[in-house]
Amino acid sequence: MTEDSVLEKAYRESLEESIIAYLAKVKEISLEDAMDKYYSSNLSEKIHEGLYGIQYLDYRNLVEILIETEPGYSHRLHHELKTLKSYDFEVFKFVLRDVEKRIIMMAWFYM
Repeated sequence: MTEDSVLEKAYRESLEESIIAYLAKVKEISLEDAMDKYYSSNLSEKIHEGLYGIQYLDYRNLVEILIETEPGYSHRLHHELKTLKSYDFEVFKFVLRDVEKRIIMMAWFYM
């Protein structure tokens, strides 16, 4: 094993630990449940394979991608839009930018 591959493996392991811990915190689930959700996800495979350099994104962004792209989590965006009670145009523009960002992230993830 080359020095680069050893460093890459150590980085990936640290990243996975951060993803699991942050997912457990955000979703208020146990670390074991977070591990199950992460390791059974498409995101886990893409990080392991190093596709598209996805492993270099911040772990918080990766958890956001995981939540938005995995079954059972995608209802969150719909709920956020549905519960928006203010018709303030500035708030609406902010929500639209956030939705657009998430759609782009999801499209990129499934490339």
